[in-house]
Amino acid sequence: MSTGQFLAGDSISNHGQSISVIYEPVILQILPLENLPNLANAVLKSANAKGLSELQFDLLRLILQRLSMVNKHLPPQLLTNILVQLQGRLPDHESFNKALGQYLLGLPEQSMDMDSLRLDLIVPDPEKEHSAAKAGLECALIRKVDAMRELVLSSLAAAPDFTKAKDISPYLTALLESFSMPVKGAARFEWTVKASAETRGQLDKIFARFQEKLYKSYLSPEQITLLQRAVSLLPSLDKKKALRNIVQDNRRSNLTVETVDLIDSLIGSLVDPRETADIRSWVLVALDFLTRIFAEDGLLSEKALRFTKRLGGLFSQGRIDLSALAPRATLNAVLESGLQEHIDTPEVVYFATVMVSQLPPKSLDAGKLLQMVLGHSKNPLLFRGDTHDETSHHMAFLIYYLFSIARLSQSTITTLDGVLGLYRGTNDIIDTSLLNIIWSIEAHLAQSCTNRIADWAILERAEGKPLISRVRGRLFVAVDSKKLARSVFQYSPRKVAVSDVDLKTFKLFMGALPEQKETDSRTYNPEFLLPVLTYCLLSDNVIIDVQAAAEKHTLGFAIMGLCSYNKSSNDKARSYIRTAIAKLEASTYRERTQILHLLCAILASSTGREKLSASQPPHIPTVVGVFLAQSVQVLSNPSHFLYEKVMELLLRQPLLNLHDVPHIISLSNIGEEYHKEVFWILNILEAGLKTEEDLDLYRKRNVFGNCLNIYNSPYTSDKEKEKIIELFWNAAGIEGGGTTLITRNGIISWMENQLSGALSVENRILMKRLGARLFESSAKEHINEWSKGSIEYHLRDGILGK
Repeated sequence: MSTGQFLAGDSISNHGQSISVIYEPVILQILPLENLPNLANAVLKSANAKGLSELQFDLLRLILQRLSMVNKHLPPQLLTNILVQLQGRLPDHESFNKALGQYLLGLPEQSMDMDSLRLDLIVPDPEKEHSAAKAGLECALIRKVDAMRELVLSSLAAAPDFTKAKDISPYLTALLESFSMPVKGAARFEWTVKASAETRGQLDKIFARFQEKLYKSYLSPEQITLLQRAVSLLPSLDKKKALRNIVQDNRRSNLTVETVDLIDSLIGSLVDPRETADIRSWVLVALDFLTRIFAEDGLLSEKALRFTKRLGGLFSQGRIDLSALAPRATLNAVLESGLQEHIDTPEVVYFATVMVSQLPPKSLDAGKLLQMVLGHSKNPLLFRGDTHDETSHHMAFLIYYLFSIARLSQSTITTLDGVLGLYRGTNDIIDTSLLNIIWSIEAHLAQSCTNRIADWAILERAEGKPLISRVRGRLFVAVDSKKLARSVFQYSPRKVAVSDVDLKTFKLFMGALPEQKETDSRTYNPEFLLPVLTYCLLSDNVIIDVQAAAEKHTLGFAIMGLCSYNKSSNDKARSYIRTAIAKLEASTYRERTQILHLLCAILASSTGREKLSASQPPHIPTVVGVFLAQSVQVLSNPSHFLYEKVMELLLRQPLLNLHDVPHIISLSNIGEEYHKEVFWILNILEAGLKTEEDLDLYRKRNVFGNCLNIYNSPYTSDKEKEKIIELFWNAAGIEGGGTTLITRNGIISWMENQLSGALSVENRILMKRLGARLFESSAKEHINEWSKGSIEYHLRDGILGK
């Protein structure tokens, strides 16, 4: 017997349910997907004149469920044949209706041809109640079938009265979703081109009549979804009544993301802010709900987390005056329970940060909250690495703000110890805010934070170990010499001074994040570390001796401070160098003479230059700073391949020219260790290009031209070529860099020549990206005039087209 005959047979009518149970695992798990259309076709062919049986509905349900699970689809004609079986009425088979509705919603656009169906026979009757599954199937048809939308719209428009009708909000929602779309980047909706003026008018009139019934009871989730779109699309919506209905609903089921979205939209659309005064009761219910779940639930549900974050988003708009709506005790209770129990949960930290930023100081128990956060063993700032997440930034602002609003009363040893335990000494915005707190407490207590440190060390390798750690209640400092070396090569001369950074509001704090560089969290801040290193060098306990100062990059780090545009960093760098000179003179360190000579020459040259030329900038070029910092490493190691050349440079003249590229790194004086010297020089040149002044110096000394020559040399290694490309890439990121390379060094024609040769796929892509970056960063009008309009042709056909 065939499958069709079996399914059509009367012998199974009494055993349909048991057979369906047997078929379920076969269809959902075992039967190959490609066989499902054949099975569906067999089921349809087995239908008799009375329509589909319960078993046949069950089998079709399983087929549709399996396809929905894997996002696969039946052939359009087969789907049409299934819907043909439903003409005259939608079935009362709930599970089938639900499965078909979900399947229809998952279909791509324009995948259904319904012209042959009698859709008017399955249009919902406003006077008749339908099950949720049947209503869901009807709404799915509305969303997917143009003709169904028109028929339903006409049916609802012709209905005489909605006061005794069933809830038509699912159908109105489906119609609005079909004729509208979200506005990108905004929490509102707009009509699509399919929505004619007549359609919009019909929908507005239907909603205006239905609205009279809508507010007689509290809104259901489906009705809230409807109002979310109605706020933007339907002028007849009574916003005051809608808002009043929501805020008077004290049910916990009303505390959802969708409800908050609707409140946000309604408040934003009301002209008079006083109209939101009756929101007090809802805010109190929401805060009480969060206080309870924060305190009682060890693990917050996904629904609770989404609601917490969305409520924080609502409060962040600043349209709700929390201090006027909720008592001080209520506000602090929700903050305390959230931070105490869920300080490592991103949504809770965001919510608490927003609340704190929106409340006036008198509404906060700032001292208690600050000490709770600083002393918490799960504080996110304790576990941050070089790459920070959003939660770490929120926590940093929370700490900064709580301290700022009670600065004098919070300037205590306890607070200082807590902040020091979180501080990492880097240049990022988190450590910038913490350093502001440290300095403020130091000023108030008239004592240095170094008095709180039990032990100091400079470690050769300290990955994973924080700058300051707490062990048995005592603070220990571990400076990473690798990070000091990295700070030399990734130094930022124009880094804004910590005291000049404005972090007063949450918006300003988070707005500073895009301006951060990736290297900020991987390099030490000289404003903090140079005084610390000076203290360590001067200490009677010999925390750092001169040998460690030279060989573990502290001297090089200090020399880079002379490149800073910030006078404070300049002064601190000079102070450390002078301290190092004094210690070297009294030491027995074997290499002290040559290093002492270098440091004295640096100070004498910079001081002499300032006296001779008042117009000369107080800082030195970055490339000179990197060279001098690396020279310390060379001089501390007599076996270094450049030891003789650096010594020769020092002995040639008593003063150094600190505002020119040293001849030793001009790429024109290469010795026996060719590849080592070239790579060492390229490293310095790449790290020394940070500002427009550096770029101008490179241009004057033809550094880019020499690098092109080195790249073209048959003796140049792949590693050296890669470093030269990095140098050009850095140049393109500086104002005027792209223009200089294109007009003065002919880099476009050079790149065309490189792309004409044999390059790997990776290098070819890199060369094309470099060409695009150079052109985008250049002065295009000047470039086009200089090239007589041919530059874009060369870029398009000569570089990007190859």
